[in-house]
Amino acid sequence: MNSFANQNGYETVVYMMENSPECFETYCRQRGAGGMILMNADYDEPAVKKLAEGDFPCVFIDIPYTGERKGCVIVNNAYYSRLAVEHMVKRGRKRIAMITGSGHSIVEKEREEGYRQALSQAGLTVRPEWIVKGDFRYDMAHEQAIRLMEKEPRLDGFFCASDLMALGVINALRGQHIKIPKQISVFGFDGLLSSEYARPKLSTIRQNQKYKGFLAARMLTDILGNEAYEPTVIVPCEVCLRESV
Repeated sequence: MNSFANQNGYETVVYMMENSPECFETYCRQRGAGGMILMNADYDEPAVKKLAEGDFPCVFIDIPYTGERKGCVIVNNAYYSRLAVEHMVKRGRKRIAMITGSGHSIVEKEREEGYRQALSQAGLTVRPEWIVKGDFRYDMAHEQAIRLMEKEPRLDGFFCASDLMALGVINALRGQHIKIPKQISVFGFDGLLSSEYARPKLSTIRQNQKYKGFLAARMLTDILGNEAYEPTVIVPCEVCLRESV
């Protein structure tokens, strides 16, 4: 976002909030901002819905809202998650668990949908007790992996809704002397740089995060300039097969 802004005479200001304000538009106007790019917010949050329904210029990243002076930059989470799980199934994995987020983001819901699709299409049973929340945190995913393996020692795969959680799972399994990928496969999502340095290297769905930010900034300037724009931009991802599968 900053790269695009610098190239086109705009100033980027980043606000990091633990809790959403009651009204994003009021928050921005009080600070002199003419438009905003919103990311890492919950799809069903009241303040986000209110923003989507208004006319304040906004581009959402990873939140599929469009409308008057609105747009979004997203990826096809369900599609790429299905591909990830299909890769594990093709390698003989039949008892695959999922570590998801906190239950509030549209991203994790779409990734869970892809997980379910892959299992169903392979004729495998989707077991709700094998889908657990890791809150997109390393430590919680680590703990959940240990709990699942204690209850279901015959699990042979983990699909994680983020790389950070996948890294927590890998270290939990290594701590129990479970061999990856000989005994169990692990697949992440995001393409964090750290995924390449995990032991074993983590298979993941790599997003082009910088490109997403660049496109969001470009869309916002089009909206502010009353230019024609495509309200929904879907950015392709890359399937990175590495040692963990």
